[in-house]
Amino acid sequence: MTYRAMMSNMPIDRTTITKEELGELEAEELPVPVTILDASCTDDEIERVMDALSRASVLGLDTETKPSFHKGEGNKVSILQLSDHERSVIIKLLTFDGKEDKASRLAPVARVLADDSTLLVGVSIHDDALGLRKDHGLECHQVLELQLAAKAAGLKVFSLSKLYALLYDKRISKSQRLSNWENEQLSEAQTNYAALDAYAGLLIYDGLKDYIKPSMIEKKVGPTVRTPKSRRKEPSSRVRKRKVKAKSRGTKARNKTTDK
Repeated sequence: MTYRAMMSNMPIDRTTITKEELGELEAEELPVPVTILDASCTDDEIERVMDALSRASVLGLDTETKPSFHKGEGNKVSILQLSDHERSVIIKLLTFDGKEDKASRLAPVARVLADDSTLLVGVSIHDDALGLRKDHGLECHQVLELQLAAKAAGLKVFSLSKLYALLYDKRISKSQRLSNWENEQLSEAQTNYAALDAYAGLLIYDGLKDYIKPSMIEKKVGPTVRTPKSRRKEPSSRVRKRKVKAKSRGTKARNKTTDK
């Protein structure tokens, strides 16, 4: 077990942290090696790396997307990050686009994400899972939103950086968040940022696992189904009023028939 994982047994003595306090903390450094997978990797390389990740019962998950600064425009998920306690893996999903064998080449990735024996954890992970499904056809099963665990623990902050700061007194730098994740070569700063986000999610899980309930786990994440307005259930008071009016109209109609 890592030093950080052992610290997860310590009690949480604060529920919030200010932006100023966060900025004063020492920056966290990624303590595990990073592996980058893209379309230039062989099938054996991808299989070997994903097989190693599949042995973990819990994986930190995050994604990055090239930011869009124009209203109504959006970009596909650029990279997927997965981390266990021994390694962090960055998968450059867009490099597989446009290739006929994309599905088969990403099959080892799909298998890990859909493995019901592996819990995927992260902050805002539902949105990450929806993006993976929509843009790359990758289904995520057994997903835990860490914000739910944070709320159960009585915490009053829900961002990854503030949760990590409360649990481990270290700052997660967000300087690369709006960088171009579609670059052919990720910079060292981008690589460390992306890998650390997934790893930090895993450690936040370690720190909050005593507050996690089975009901918090979402199975097979899919699009949220919204009930059409015409089919939404009306308030009971409105339903009663409509019934009274209908009954009144029926009574009047019968009276008119009797008068005739």
